[in-house]
Amino acid sequence: MLGARDIAELIGSKPLLVDYWRQQGLLKGVPLNDKGEYMYERPDPEAVKQIKNAHSFETNRGPRLDRANEVQYGTFPLLQL
Repeated sequence: MLGARDIAELIGSKPLLVDYWRQQGLLKGVPLNDKGEYMYERPDPEAVKQIKNAHSFETNRGPRLDRANEVQYGTFPLLQL
């Protein structure tokens, strides 16, 4: 059994996303304690492939907007007279 950090290294993801992939059914975990922590079985190669493909899609969704020229609205500090 492996911890979330170990699984994250195997799948090329962040430890916080390991729980998400468990909820999606791609990772098998066993509850460790009442804090919501799990121990995980080593994922099969097909699950790793699906996770990496999904992660690649999320990180390469397209060009990011350049917000350098965006107008910012907000409050202005009061002038002291």
